[in-house]
Amino acid sequence: MITIDEVLLELGSRVELVPMDAQCNDASIALYSSLDQGERLFRPHSFSNKPGVAERLEHVAETMAVLGGMVLDDHLRLKFPCGEGHVQACRRLFLDSVKLDMNDPIEPRPLSVDDRKTGDTILVHSNGSGEYTLSKESNEVDERNRVGVATLGLVKLGELEKCSGSENRIRFTCGVPHDELLALLLTRALDVRSAAREIDAFASRGVLSAPSAQSV
Repeated sequence: MITIDEVLLELGSRVELVPMDAQCNDASIALYSSLDQGERLFRPHSFSNKPGVAERLEHVAETMAVLGGMVLDDHLRLKFPCGEGHVQACRRLFLDSVKLDMNDPIEPRPLSVDDRKTGDTILVHSNGSGEYTLSKESNEVDERNRVGVATLGLVKLGELEKCSGSENRIRFTCGVPHDELLALLLTRALDVRSAAREIDAFASRGVLSAPSAQSV
């Protein structure tokens, strides 16, 4: 019989937790991370034995694969094509995947976002090699520097780095494009403080309990 310690050893370290999933009888769901031959793997898991948990985990994993451009195997293990972790971005991806209504279609986000404060649209252009340039759709002067706000938001949410010589050019340090992941982060980039507060709130809510400690 496999023990809890053996399961935890296989799962690796926990990187994010949703203590009560409203779409699965308030079961706790967490995202774990481990290394396999130098590649960073992620896996959603729950110790709850409540009805529907297995199907829920499959849906979360499939959602992460689509929204984050990740590769998913038959054991619900996910990885980015580059093999790197991008852990901060993956935390956001996991939380948004759990939030998505199970009845809604799973579709990648566009590389653009409407700015409610200005009525303009922020655009992201992929330059290749994991590098991106942000701009806005209209030709009006960006008096509030909303493009700059979105740029800094992406840097913080996804642990990207700014490219030298341009205020609105950023890149993934792995040097590999992650269009789907960046598009997901872009939806939060204009209000990065709110997104960061949400992550902090989840991090402060208890721990993932073993089956014996959870109600059926």
